[in-house]
Amino acid sequence: LVQKLKPDFIFHFAAQAFNSLSFEQPAETLHTNLMSTLHILEAVRELKLSSRIIIAGSSTVYGVSTEEWDGPVPEEAALKPVSPYGVSKAATEMLALSYARAHGLHVIVPRFFIHLAPRGVESLALHDFARQITMVERGLLSPPVLRHGDLSTRRDITDIVDSAPVVVCLGEVAPKGTVVNLGSNVSYSMQQLLQEMVRLSPSWSEGNATNLERRLRL
Repeated sequence: LVQKLKPDFIFHFAAQAFNSLSFEQPAETLHTNLMSTLHILEAVRELKLSSRIIIAGSSTVYGVSTEEWDGPVPEEAALKPVSPYGVSKAATEMLALSYARAHGLHVIVPRFFIHLAPRGVESLALHDFARQITMVERGLLSPPVLRHGDLSTRRDITDIVDSAPVVVCLGEVAPKGTVVNLGSNVSYSMQQLLQEMVRLSPSWSEGNATNLERRLRL
């Protein structure tokens, strides 16, 4: 396919992208994420193309480093992933950058923080909250109690509508070997986000908003 199309840009976003699943399937996660990237890099190298390759990175590569910085984590923070998924993204990133150095491939790595888009899966907390709230609105959840995990954690949340143009711009203008964080630079606690979602639903009273059953989850 690469040989046929000879693309000017390659946006490589395909991956096994769920942290929780990576603990259950570490080998599959590492193989999928690393080898899919290798195949793309090798295709461009062997065909001697000048394609700009934008490889989706992840903030999970920082891992423990997020607890060691006071404020937003900069790109120069140490990579200390704590999940097989985070490890796979760190390895993918290093592989891609090695091809930039050794073979001159034009590789760009935006490190994505949490991004939201329509039709998300239930394994993502905010999408699961939205699903449960919708079930309450339709009378499908009884008692009307939301299940959730630790709400004290803070997350940088960005709408894909805002970040998609940035990714395109990076592909057009970023120098070879660029690694850059992609997020809002503003963090919210999961408690804040859940309360705002509940507030927007006409089906929820203040009593329901504070009577939330805990369900620990990765």
